[in-house]
Amino acid sequence: MLGARGLTIVWGDTPIYWAWRSLPQSRSPSLPLRVRAHAVLFISVCGKRSYFTFLRAYSFSTCRFSEVAELVSVCWLDIKGKIETRLLSPKTTYVAFLVFKFVRANQGFESLPAKALVRFVGDEEEKSSTVYLKQPSTPVTSEGLSGRFPQERKDKWMEVELGEFFNDQGDDREVVMQLMEIERGNWKHGLVVEGIEIRPKIHT
Repeated sequence: MLGARGLTIVWGDTPIYWAWRSLPQSRSPSLPLRVRAHAVLFISVCGKRSYFTFLRAYSFSTCRFSEVAELVSVCWLDIKGKIETRLLSPKTTYVAFLVFKFVRANQGFESLPAKALVRFVGDEEEKSSTVYLKQPSTPVTSEGLSGRFPQERKDKWMEVELGEFFNDQGDDREVVMQLMEIERGNWKHGLVVEGIEIRPKIHT
């Protein structure tokens, strides 16, 4: 899996657009600053006994990396990862997934189509697909939406398929995996990116 720090995120190093957060890798959570501030306010109003209920309600569960990227606010979403095929098994089809979550105060992703792309570097042909990062809130809002939707993982993170590729000979090539939403132009915030996972396709 490629962690968020190993990805190319447009404006990822600009604090007004993206923030790098430390998430719990143990039972002692390290929460974002604004959440800790909310927790202090929560204690002052409800008392310390309710503090741990607050933390459990916010919990992101365990993260495999020391840092994740939290979207502060952007209108141009562009996340890209690369991997060398020599690191993978030959004669194998792989599927790439964006692994993410939302903070509670998220906005701008409801029924918002994004473009997903998986291709070899140097290939002229680009086959993209449509994905959604949020499930529609009601069956009515899902009518007419065509594309892939996210699923919850066992580790309580979400994942959405970006696409697949066949590693033919396992030679030294690069695969690009990308998620983009650059057409709507609406402001989005509250997305937390853990990384991009590449795993062999399970044939059913």
